[in-house]
Amino acid sequence: MLNVAKKPMQYEPGPVLASRGMKPLVIDAFQSDLAENNYMQILFPKMNSDLQKKKIDNHFSVLEKGQLKSLLSTSKTEMKNFILEGLATEIKQISQNKSVALLGPLQHLVPLVGKSDSFARADEFSWTKEIMKRVTK
Repeated sequence: MLNVAKKPMQYEPGPVLASRGMKPLVIDAFQSDLAENNYMQILFPKMNSDLQKKKIDNHFSVLEKGQLKSLLSTSKTEMKNFILEGLATEIKQISQNKSVALLGPLQHLVPLVGKSDSFARADEFSWTKEIMKRVTK
């Protein structure tokens, strides 16, 4: 069954989407979701090349096919959903159901959970601007 390792992997020398890694990391599963993300394109300029996309697809294809065929086998899509739902649930638990502001270039990956969701997204957030607002008050 595909799952996320319980202990952190060595980032040997980085994710596959950065054209460095030999083992897929969690972020590699989200390459297609991050393809249009400007921050990620600057950080990993080769991430959208056909070669990198094929490498990532091949890694996950091998992992999926290597599972024993049973009711517990997992697809890449199911694994991604499990990761995102777990992340959203953990954020809600830690925030004790108070309002949460999602910031940064990966905020769009966190799914909205439930009808009365208290997640707010800030597309144009800048720490510099926020600090200056508070200093000038």
